[in-house]
Amino acid sequence: MDDLLRSMLEAEQRAQRLVDDALEEQKKMLESARDEAQEAEQRFETRMHELRLDLENKAEAEAARTIAQMERRSKENLEALNASAEQYREDAREAAIQILTDAARL
Repeated sequence: MDDLLRSMLEAEQRAQRLVDDALEEQKKMLESARDEAQEAEQRFETRMHELRLDLENKAEAEAARTIAQMERRSKENLEALNASAEQYREDAREAAIQILTDAARL
């Protein structure tokens, strides 16, 4: 009977060690999973920051191109307006000279 009790006690102790080992392994797996999740989150945050900077840089470059294009068009329009104004002044001078010279003939 003592042998049977001793055998049962040893079996219970082995079972408890197995449970303890399994709980320890579970704890390690949970810690590892948590660490991996934190690393993944950090990689995600870093990548999002990189993407945000990339988009900002692209937007700034596009804005700079748009501004340069608008400035070029504005300069072209100003030059065209100045040329038109000069032509109108020249036409007005010629018309005034024509009027004065025609008036002098009378």
